[in-house]
Amino acid sequence: MDEASQATEPEALIPITKGSRHLVLVGDHKQLPPVVQSQAAKQGGLGTSLFERLLDAGAPSAMLQVHYRMHPSLSAFPNAQFYDGLLVDGVRAADRTRPEGFAFPSAGHNVVLVDIDGEEQTSLRGSHSNEKEAEVVVRLVTRLVERCGLRTGQVGIISPYKAQVQLLARKLPFETTTKVGGGGDDDDEAARLNLLECKSVDGYQGREKEVIVFSAVRCNSRREIGFLKDWRRLNVALTRARRALVVVGSCRTLRGDENWGAFVEWAEANGCVAKASQL
Repeated sequence: MDEASQATEPEALIPITKGSRHLVLVGDHKQLPPVVQSQAAKQGGLGTSLFERLLDAGAPSAMLQVHYRMHPSLSAFPNAQFYDGLLVDGVRAADRTRPEGFAFPSAGHNVVLVDIDGEEQTSLRGSHSNEKEAEVVVRLVTRLVERCGLRTGQVGIISPYKAQVQLLARKLPFETTTKVGGGGDDDDEAARLNLLECKSVDGYQGREKEVIVFSAVRCNSRREIGFLKDWRRLNVALTRARRALVVVGSCRTLRGDENWGAFVEWAEANGCVAKASQL
């Protein structure tokens, strides 16, 4: 059963009850968990997948350690922060060259954290957006496509908030899709039409792009980041890119969370932080 860590236990039982004599679950419990809307169901334990429950119970397991997606500098932080340094790079830096014409602040890292203090807005439905941050994202994506030789279909934009995804889709000068295909028909159509995909973190689970631009959105004096606190969402967001990763956000606000704060410190230590005006 593939993507088993995203399946609720009732969903996992469906194929199991079809006469299975052996069961192999494949997934990553350190990425997005099952989607459970009901609070009562969450309190009843349905937010924990069968995959994670069996792993916690000591069921026989094996970790696939070699990855073939990311430039080594892209895997460095998530490997140390979430996987205890157990991941092994199956590709060399030469296999994942950075886009030419983009001003990465660090010579050895294909990562840039663009520090910007915008102003977050909250919609009537409670979703958040950030106009100033969106303008920076649009400018950077436009440069990647028009000056760095990338096709629109090779660049992906991720934001945790629907309001920001919609704002970016309106501002981008390219044909853009916000449809979440989950690896299905919508994703296939986007690839065929070479569309620029602007989606939530959940919409990029199991996906990859040559370059990912992430818009963090949150910027406030309380350093409150909402469900960005979910470290599994951070892990997914940071591991979708093959060649380069651009994170746009307020370092001051992101420091309010342990895992995001660790990412900011890692970026600073490796010379990967830049102001929007520098790019």
